[in-house]
Amino acid sequence: MLIDKNYKNMRRLENGNYFVEGDLKVDEELKIDLDDWFEVEGEIIVKEKILSNVSIGAGGRIKVGDCIEAEGCIKAGDWIEAEYWIEAGDCIEAGSSIKAGGWIKAGGYIKAGKGMTAGLYIKAKSYIEVGLRMFAGLCNWREIEEEEMIISCSELKSGEVCYGKLKIEKE
Repeated sequence: MLIDKNYKNMRRLENGNYFVEGDLKVDEELKIDLDDWFEVEGEIIVKEKILSNVSIGAGGRIKVGDCIEAEGCIKAGDWIEAEYWIEAGDCIEAGSSIKAGGWIKAGGYIKAGKGMTAGLYIKAKSYIEVGLRMFAGLCNWREIEEEEMIISCSELKSGEVCYGKLKIEKE
């Protein structure tokens, strides 16, 4: 499914963002091709993957059966979950938790109100801020190397590393 400027169930807000009322549920791949933020009032549930050239946000949760890739930010009022990986050119932010079967990677910061879990590594170019605990390297589908268990960022603002190895890398 493609969401572009011609998507019928969407309106443009005064701030320039594109907005969809209610939930967005897609039984295939979702491709977003816009020129500003894409927001959904409720939750975004996608059976396959999300590929977006802009930042995406949901008032509730974002859940995908494959991966999420956005050139901007990925934000959810509740939690973000992907079977494989979550990757954003800028920030990743969830009111509750962030969970990926593979990696979690952000070109900016990562912020989770409660916790974060990744089957492989967690990497933020900027800071990581987690309300409770984080786990990296919990892969149960193959053997992993020590470097795949790294939680890397320029600053750990909050959160306890319960599994994995913290690596502070200055920007």
